[in-house]
Amino acid sequence: MMSIFILLSMIFCHIIADFHIQNSFMAKFKQKEEWRGYGKEYLNDWIPVLAVHAFSWSFFTFLPLLYYVYTKDITFNIWIFEVVIGAIVHGIVDDQKCNRFNINLIVDQLIHILQIICALVGVMLVILVR
Repeated sequence: MMSIFILLSMIFCHIIADFHIQNSFMAKFKQKEEWRGYGKEYLNDWIPVLAVHAFSWSFFTFLPLLYYVYTKDITFNIWIFEVVIGAIVHGIVDDQKCNRFNINLIVDQLIHILQIICALVGVMLVILVR
């Protein structure tokens, strides 16, 4: 039952982080096209904007997972691992949507939900194995 609550909390945090906390600047400037008019020296400035969004999304979305890790007396390192992997995957997925146009918003969101499920299942497997 606790894992269902954690999953729902993570999905709620995802919605907050991906739609409400991400401001219009970040949503706009994580796209490399938006930097074209600023000069050559700014052409790669979309990368840190995307990276900051991906990390903040991962940190915020996986906060309920930290509670789960803490209550199950698992090493804190598993949460850090999940946040880092989550940020990397989120950044890649958003880049595929915003810059490479390989996926649409629906696929983007389905992948993010799958990320959340995989992170929770990963922690649950660590609990089972120990």
